[in-house]
Amino acid sequence: LSKQGKKSVTALEELQIAMEDKSSLVRSHALRATGKLGNDAISALSSITHKLAEKNADVAIQAAVAIQSIAADTKHSQRNPEAWKTANEALLEAFRRPDPRLKKVVLNALLECNLSQSQEAALQESLKNTFESDPECVLPILSILAEKPESALPLLSKFIHEPAARYWVAVLAVEMAQTAEPLLEELCEIATSTNTPTLERFQAVLAISAIGKATEESINALKSCAAATNKHIRAVA
Repeated sequence: LSKQGKKSVTALEELQIAMEDKSSLVRSHALRATGKLGNDAISALSSITHKLAEKNADVAIQAAVAIQSIAADTKHSQRNPEAWKTANEALLEAFRRPDPRLKKVVLNALLECNLSQSQEAALQESLKNTFESDPECVLPILSILAEKPESALPLLSKFIHEPAARYWVAVLAVEMAQTAEPLLEELCEIATSTNTPTLERFQAVLAISAIGKATEESINALKSCAAATNKHIRAVA
């Protein structure tokens, strides 16, 4: 059914029944097939959302993937606003779980959904906590943010001021290259600050170079770093 995509919409009721099967493999495949229906599966959103709370991570992952697929296909439609509100809250709760694979797909879904201001604030807080205390999950999160720069930049512009996240923002800025230009001013400040840890300054210099924008500010920052007393900063500049 999942290979049939939207052709399997007539089986939606059976797919929802399969989501409750005693086999986690069947539940996972039912969610995967339902997600392939995109907007045509909107009536099953509540059933899918319920599966985000499953202890079985593979089932929860497929639920998040299905929600992301429906959200992408509806293009932030206002249909079923209460169902979407519940789905967003369930995604935020699932993001707090420690599984790196689950965090990655849930973040991908959240960035596709139309979050309220309070939900955006909750996502920012959860991301901040992850940067501070869950290093195993950081790289999967960075990979998602790098794929969605338009959604990532507003988050990164806030995280770059957080001591626990600054280094990771600079790492991501290297990957984003020219797309990370809106972060250039803050990166220059980090690179030239003698109160900032060497590793963060080092990464900020690399990010400035990757962005490749020869502004007066970036040139002065690199000149300052090239004359720094710290030999590692001089070398990378």
